[in-house]
Amino acid sequence: MKPLFLALFLAAAGISAAADDKAPFSGKWQIHTLVAGNESDSECTFTQAGTELSGSCLSERGTVEVQGKVEGQAASWEFKSEHEGTPLVVAYKGKLEAEKMTGTVSVDAYGVEGEFTAARPK
Repeated sequence: MKPLFLALFLAAAGISAAADDKAPFSGKWQIHTLVAGNESDSECTFTQAGTELSGSCLSERGTVEVQGKVEGQAASWEFKSEHEGTPLVVAYKGKLEAEKMTGTVSVDAYGVEGEFTAARPK
């Protein structure tokens, strides 16, 4: 019985690893952003389905829903928000390298850009 259980467990782990290879952006990410001298941190949970990326990000300002695209090892996503009554779109573009992402972030309403780093939570 134990060898059968072990074989099933290892097979399931292999399926899980294969699924992760096909959806490398899925899961939780801790994102540190620096834009126009302002730093912020958020925790995002992404779901990748093919080339579509969706999910949510939680920061000190609350939770926002994100939508985006994946192309190979690159991803882009955005969310709508507002600052002092001004509606804005915050857009991210990044590249995956192992278990980390780096890239740029832009805020259209203010014409500013910055950078971000993201890693899996420990």
